[in-house]
Amino acid sequence: MSKKYEKKIKTLKNKKKDKRLTRKSPMADGRVFKSQSIKKQKKMLQDLKKKMDRSKRIW
Repeated sequence: MSKKYEKKIKTLKNKKKDKRLTRKSPMADGRVFKSQSIKKQKKMLQDLKKKMDRSKRIW
């Protein structure tokens, strides 16, 4: 394989990894947040609060 082709594959793989990481972040949740029903928003906030509580325990 040519180096150019290998580089393209590598960047594509990195992009996929980045997308998976961003889904877990609160900012990504915030973007989707507006388009959801109120019930889903409440549940999402509760889940986020639980996540934050867990992270505090570690530190």
